[in-house]
Amino acid sequence: MFWGIIDRFVGKYAVIELADGSGMLDVPRAVLPKGVRASDCLDIEGDVFIVNSSLTVKRRAENLELQKQLFQ
Repeated sequence: MFWGIIDRFVGKYAVIELADGSGMLDVPRAVLPKGVRASDCLDIEGDVFIVNSSLTVKRRAENLELQKQLFQ
């Protein structure tokens, strides 16, 4: 199993950045869980994509903290 982050949506596709740095995946939105949005973290097992809510919340909090530090 590996994971990635939804970078953006382009038409009917989601662009997912793989966390191991190996590249990007273009995945049809139709195969992703309903309600996913950019910056959501996904566990990826073959053709199955599962939102990892706890990792998403953790990474968003880390990003907010970095933004605060930049603008101080």
